Amino acid sequence: MDKINDNKARKPENESRQKAITKKYDKGYKRIFSRKRNFLHFLKKYIKNDKSGWIDSLNEDDLIPIDTELIDNEFKKRESDIIYRMKLKGRDVIFYTLLELQSSVDFTMPFRLLRYMTLILNFIFENTPKNEREAKDYRLPAVIPIIVYNGADNWTAARTWHNH
Repeated sequence: MDKINDNKARKPENESRQKAITKKYDKGYKRIFSRKRNFLHFLKKYIKNDKSGWIDSLNEDDLIPIDTELIDNEFKKRESDIIYRMKLKGRDVIFYTLLELQSSVDFTMPFRLLRYMTLILNFIFENTPKNEREAKDYRLPAVIPIIVYNGADNWTAARTWHNH
């Protein structure tokens, strides 16, 4: 009995230790990807099927970081999110990078991404002058979410928005 109770008492300690380790790694990833050079290298190495060649034409000056704390309270709690804006053929494109360090696959990720993307688009819309956003040719930018997952198991949650 004592051994069982002792294990129950240790579980919260192990969970809080794991959260502290995860937070430390999240901050490390954020520090790495906050440097434009590192983020650009990441994009060029891992964005596949770029038949148009746009990824090869990118340089550091094309990337403009966006302060996530300005967007919403949801982002204030997330220390590992990084957002870059860039121009592509005269249009804004938003790279939303969600750096997740978790030990298991999160099947709610598509919904979470939808929420974050909506927050980003709402922020952009609200901060665009009214006469511009009400113009016939106004378009919100594309938002490209990127998840960095380094769990032990393969990612088995949905990777696309459409059903197969």
